[in-house]
Amino acid sequence: MKARKYYFFGLILLVGFLSMDYFLNKKIMLLKNPKMKTVISKMKPESESRTAASSALIADSESVSLLQFRSDFKYEVDQIGMTQNDPDKIENRLQGLSRQMEPEHKIYLKTILNNQNANGDDRAMAIELLSRNQTPESVEILKNYATSESSALGTRTEQELVFKAQAIEGLAAYQDHPAAISYLDEIRKKTSYPFLQDRARRAEAVLKNEGPAIETQDLDALKKIIR
Repeated sequence: MKARKYYFFGLILLVGFLSMDYFLNKKIMLLKNPKMKTVISKMKPESESRTAASSALIADSESVSLLQFRSDFKYEVDQIGMTQNDPDKIENRLQGLSRQMEPEHKIYLKTILNNQNANGDDRAMAIELLSRNQTPESVEILKNYATSESSALGTRTEQELVFKAQAIEGLAAYQDHPAAISYLDEIRKKTSYPFLQDRARRAEAVLKNEGPAIETQDLDALKKIIR
């Protein structure tokens, strides 16, 4: 986790050097906990009552599931930047959380990712979990985010480039390589940012065994900048 955090900020530094007007402005947004659904019982025929009761239990179960996921998500976000004594434990936690994600959990992460005013660490963790989930629904969210563009980003442009680059890496890690290559090719053709076009192109090359890992290339570039 610590190494991934250093790499993430290294990527920010790299984008900063590539863009002369680099500026990163993070705006904090507090997430509100969802309220438990209240089921109001009314006098109904016995069969109808049983159906209503079953529906209420399902609704409550979904609410509890999302509430628990939001709590686990917040905990992992709070761990970012902290000194960790057991990286393997964190890795296992993230893997477990990402593998058990339900449709409503993915929708929750999608909402965070697409909110440009959301906390930066929240958005980075959303991309991390969606990348680890390894399902068509999650990679679709990442692809749609990477190809989305706005003409009103202002000073947040560089921040968005970093997150979109992280999303591209998540797509490149998708186990279905043909689908990943197709998505990366779509991003490369749709985005107007040369930086993202280049990252998508290089990610495709990695999947086709035509080049080194993007992270290795970035670290080499940072070393040259530092020198």
